[in-house]
Amino acid sequence: MTDLFALAVADRRREASGVVSLTLRAPDGRPLPAWAPGAHIDLALTDDLERQYSLCGGETCS
Repeated sequence: MTDLFALAVADRRREASGVVSLTLRAPDGRPLPAWAPGAHIDLALTDDLERQYSLCGGETCS
């Protein structure tokens, strides 16, 4: 089973043409689940539009 979370975009940065970095947070401020380098997240942007993003943070972003 896949865990579903409602998330808010806290920051959006354009990294290159067609590439953005998003900082996601839980709207209520609770911590998000732990993850490991190489993990991905599927974002349901609308009912029929889903995009996959690689997760990075701390030392895993470079």
